[in-house]
Amino acid sequence: MVAGAVTARGYAQRGTGDSIAPPVATELPGGGGMVFSFIQRTYTLAPIEGAGHRVLLVYAIPARRLGGTERGEPILARVRLSLIATPEDTVVLTDTVRVLQELATAEDRYALGLEELNLPPGRHYLRLYLGTWDSRIGLEAGLPAVMVDDLQHTRLWLSDLVLGRQGAGLAWQRDESVVAIDPLNTYQQGSSIEVYYELVGLPEGAPFETTISLTPMLAYNPVVEEDLDPLVSFGYDEVASSRFTALRRTFSLGNFPVGRYRLTVTARIPGGDAVTRTTMIRVLE
Repeated sequence: MVAGAVTARGYAQRGTGDSIAPPVATELPGGGGMVFSFIQRTYTLAPIEGAGHRVLLVYAIPARRLGGTERGEPILARVRLSLIATPEDTVVLTDTVRVLQELATAEDRYALGLEELNLPPGRHYLRLYLGTWDSRIGLEAGLPAVMVDDLQHTRLWLSDLVLGRQGAGLAWQRDESVVAIDPLNTYQQGSSIEVYYELVGLPEGAPFETTISLTPMLAYNPVVEEDLDPLVSFGYDEVASSRFTALRRTFSLGNFPVGRYRLTVTARIPGGDAVTRTTMIRVLE
């Protein structure tokens, strides 16, 4: 594979910037002019040797929209992922029928899927179509731009934060290990969260510190949020395994109040540079 190539690989049922994609034209059973949307998240991870960055695109859609009505039955979906190179040039990366993973929550029953991309540095625009296996019903939407950093002159870089819980949601095979992914970022009180992230830039054996904190979020008031103290914070002394270091931490939510929280991870060189990534989670009863 040559550096800068764009490739895609999909994951079926396990045996893997946040947004809700805006609805475009779609058709639902019974008519009525209704539309539906799907949840999608992208995670930009460390670059692959001799190639671009790994980028994970995960998505969730109510299973009933794909005809999946009985719990435990296979959920088939037509998945088409396209890269918009220019307004006149669109490259289809994936166009197939997949068996999606089921995730039942207190709010709904979802069908989950994952596409693994290899993207060079730059700003990338993607379109995702999700529909029934026969394409009778579906939705296509343009996704928020995916930014891939050029690390050639970057001393310290932290990937996006991949959240999940073992035994539920998606499972992404990362070399010899499995990373849990929950596209919904929703967790019940008393459950555990697994946080996966990758650090690039330190030589093997170099010490660094990691801090993970959870801060309550106040709806529509980010200025006030900056003044709030974290509800909980965990600190870890780490050692880089190589210029690329994969890290995974698990902690319990205990009796955290129901609501939205900002989860922040900061990696810091003692007495030196620091890099930070954040994401949002919801805690449910």
